[in-house]
Amino acid sequence: MTDQKRQLAAIMFTDIAGFTALMGQGEASAMKAVERNRTIQMPLVEKYGGQWHKDLGDGSLCSFNSSVNAVKCAIEIQNKLKQEVVFKVRIGIHLGDVTFNKGDIFGDGVNIAARIETEAAEGGICISESVYRSIKSHEDIEAVYFGKRKFRNVSEHLALYQIKSSGVTMKKRNRKIPIALLIVFPILLALLTGILSWHLKPSKNGINQVMRYSVVLPNNISWVSDIALSHDGETLVFGAEVDGYLHSQMFIRSLNSFDLNHIQEVGFIEDPVFSHDDSKVIFNSQGPINVYSMMTGNITKFGSASSIRTQGITWIDDAVVFAPGIGNNELVYNLIKIPSTGRDSEILASPQNEKGEVVDYSAPFYIDGSNKLLYQANLSSGPSMIRILDLTSLKSKDLLTGQSPKYINTGHLLFKEGESLMGVTFDVENSKVQGTPNRLLSGVDGDLFSISSNGIMAFVETQELKRKAVFVDRSGVEAPIALPNLESWDSPRISPDNSKIVFVNPSTSSLWIYDIRKETSQLLVSNRSYTAVWLPDGENVAYRGNDSRTIFMVNIMNPGKIDTLVTSNNTIYPVSFSSNGNLMFYDEIHSSDSKNILIYDREKNVTIPFLITPAWENMARFSPNDKLVAYSSNETGQFEIYLKRFPDTGEKWNVSIGGGTEPMWSKDGDELFYRNGNRIMAVQVKYEEDFDYGKPDLLIEGAYPKSPFDITNFDISQNGDTFLMLKPVSTGKKEIHIIVNWFEELKELMGGV
Repeated sequence: MTDQKRQLAAIMFTDIAGFTALMGQGEASAMKAVERNRTIQMPLVEKYGGQWHKDLGDGSLCSFNSSVNAVKCAIEIQNKLKQEVVFKVRIGIHLGDVTFNKGDIFGDGVNIAARIETEAAEGGICISESVYRSIKSHEDIEAVYFGKRKFRNVSEHLALYQIKSSGVTMKKRNRKIPIALLIVFPILLALLTGILSWHLKPSKNGINQVMRYSVVLPNNISWVSDIALSHDGETLVFGAEVDGYLHSQMFIRSLNSFDLNHIQEVGFIEDPVFSHDDSKVIFNSQGPINVYSMMTGNITKFGSASSIRTQGITWIDDAVVFAPGIGNNELVYNLIKIPSTGRDSEILASPQNEKGEVVDYSAPFYIDGSNKLLYQANLSSGPSMIRILDLTSLKSKDLLTGQSPKYINTGHLLFKEGESLMGVTFDVENSKVQGTPNRLLSGVDGDLFSISSNGIMAFVETQELKRKAVFVDRSGVEAPIALPNLESWDSPRISPDNSKIVFVNPSTSSLWIYDIRKETSQLLVSNRSYTAVWLPDGENVAYRGNDSRTIFMVNIMNPGKIDTLVTSNNTIYPVSFSSNGNLMFYDEIHSSDSKNILIYDREKNVTIPFLITPAWENMARFSPNDKLVAYSSNETGQFEIYLKRFPDTGEKWNVSIGGGTEPMWSKDGDELFYRNGNRIMAVQVKYEEDFDYGKPDLLIEGAYPKSPFDITNFDISQNGDTFLMLKPVSTGKKEIHIIVNWFEELKELMGGV
């Protein structure tokens, strides 16, 4: 028997607006506001037949059997609170499937209601379309359409409505033109006028004139991660990291307008590619391949095969080929084809079937109408090789060294060599390179170039995405560290004696040691190493190796001494050690939806499951006395921090409020720290005879981005007063360069060929 019950319910989230500011004015008055809010709401929830499930810091989570009762309750709450001069409340309501279990409530319906609440006005009520359909026939309740919103971890855009009633505040729909657009509008208008004039102007001597301009991106974009032009050259799609946070978001922009539309916000969007008719865009989003409809804006899944990361996607008629990056080894390192039916994915190429030193594949590119596929074979030594695969015989052929191959209909193979875009004449039918490659463009960042069928080129110049390391005290004061600037996903770690920092240099995939007192850095491991963790002895470091399936240990005084700790068929990461160093927690990515926590016993040389569930659970850390374990889990629909006893007794406690990742213990075990967005929170923990924990308090707030790979991205000094954080370094404006009629320039660069 189980206590769980799944049913349709109206979920109501409430939250005190500006609660952080209230806390800044005085904790005592803020707590009085919380208690006053609770005193007003609870009797009304009971009056309308609702169930009060839990307090959420300054808010609450309730459910109702009736959407009408939920809305009426919300209206009366706002009317009661109208006289309160200290605070106002936002309310969000959604009707959806949820699971009830022992007085608590879980499911997507809860997650969506929480997202909707953030859209409500201060003193207002925001509802989903499912609630609106339930109440629209009731004459005593009026709702006004508010617009569509895209929420993180919600696959579709949601239509939202605001309740219009006496005593309920409504938010005005924002129709203002952004300041940034007002600034650049005259420039863009001049450029657009020039483009339109050029289109209407006859070509000179029968040759179309080449024209260059740039799409300048908003100031909050720190990094362009992907780029794709439609085949007709009219639409640009790109991925970008916004506001210094390491989550790629996707944007769409017509080259004949000024509108920049946000497609979707999900962790680490990558590899957008247009369909042959430009009606769809396919991309990866940490799991199954997604298809975005240019006509409807809807997002659907393409097949069941998935990968946390991809290293390139391409269309083949109505099928898709992609190169997986991180995840289950049944997929990773291969080239995978998914038919439009979504079933029976096929391995087109596998390093296991290759002769030589192939590590994995990337950058697949289908040559339209040829039944042939270009791709990049990454070797364990030497430069990458560009190959062509016959999709009938599944036989491949080496073409030349290079990266990111693309074929264009002028008869040329384009590829990257360092920061240069190269071009060479190519005979597709015979799969043969003709002549010597020529340099076409310099300073092109990675594979960030795309060419339309009619000769429009879009590319991004070499970017710098850096993070500087800083020490931050509990009052938020920063002190710079002479640690070399790091790229996006590094996770530096302080040694147990506070004298050193171990960090990874992603540009060379090498492991380094930084001496804090001497301010010097020294190479530790040069061979593709990632995600380092100190052992308690301060003499050894565990790290994920080259193939992502092995965790090694290196001695910092004798770097030539490298031992294998544990291997897996899946991608794994070391996380933490017990106080004596015998037990190691590590994460294993089982699939796009499941990340497991395991323990490796060094003495017995065995692996012990700790948490193996359908959820994504990770970052487990022993308390200093090894009696508790803190970890992060998304079992409720969003990540929260949980505590368990060790050894596990089956009990667990949710100690975070409103989301949490990256748990980290103070060295004495009296405090547990975790990340909530751009905030570091602290929870007091007591574990003697009686176990207890306190309410999370805000400790540090600032632009210290988390890792996109769910790796802890901060650390704590021995005394618990200083935090090691990574902070974005400004590298100037970001822009995408456009060259119209680039094919004319290509002819000259290729010697008229």
